[in-house]
Formats: sequence, structure tokens, C-alpha cells
Amino acid sequence: MPNRRKDYKDMERYAKTRAAQRERYYGTTSNIYPPRPWTAEEDEKILAHLITDSKLSEELKRSVAAIQLRRFRLKNS
Repeated sequence: MPNRRKDYKDMERYAKTRAAQRERYYGTTSNIYPPRPWTAEEDEKILAHLITDSKLSEELKRSVAAIQLRRFRLKNS
């Protein structure tokens, strides 16, 4: 269950909890894959969004953050 901001009385504790969650989520794939150019096939998979970003990260050998940023850039270009 995701954190519910309204359920927290202490906003500092909420901020620390959210930061820890983000670190766990993005930290699993950040900085483990070397940078390389994107291919058209990868772009198609990213835009199709048929599987979760975590599974796509394993398949493409790219970080979750890189996949999300690439999807954003493809949609907004």
C-alpha cells in the first residue's frame, strides 16, 4: 500500500520515508548498466508499456529512471 500523505502527522517523517522508498526503488537499477545509445526497438517497447518498468529494466539492461525519462522525452518530442 502506498504512503498516504494525509495519514502522516509529521511531514518530516513522511519526507524521510518517501526518500527511502525512492532510493530502494531506483537504487536497484541505477549505475549498474553502462550508458549506450537508444535503439528504435527499445523505444517501441518503452512506448508500448506492456510490462512494468522494473521488468523492462531487466530486459533492456537499462535503469528504471532511464526508461521513465526516455518515455517522457519520446512522448513530449
